[in-house]
Amino acid sequence: MNEVYIKKNAETQKARESGGITVSGGGLCAKCGNKLSGEALEVGGSHYHVGCFGCADCGKKLSSTCLNIGGKPYCDGCGKKAFIKSTLAKRQNS
Repeated sequence: MNEVYIKKNAETQKARESGGITVSGGGLCAKCGNKLSGEALEVGGSHYHVGCFGCADCGKKLSSTCLNIGGKPYCDGCGKKAFIKSTLAKRQNS
């Protein structure tokens, strides 16, 4: 499982105070596409609003851990299915 880190550093605090957050990738939420502000979560190089962060398959809200399959966050059950599916697809393409 990949840990999900809430960005809490001097740069983020400064951005919060000025009304926004600057992160790589244009500062947009990977789920809703809106500009990030306040606390942001990062997993697999993608950033999310805390309220937008959920399983890429079933939408279940995720808090501190997730499975990162193909750069997308998954809950435990959906992540296992996604891993098996991606592994089978890779074997078929080999």
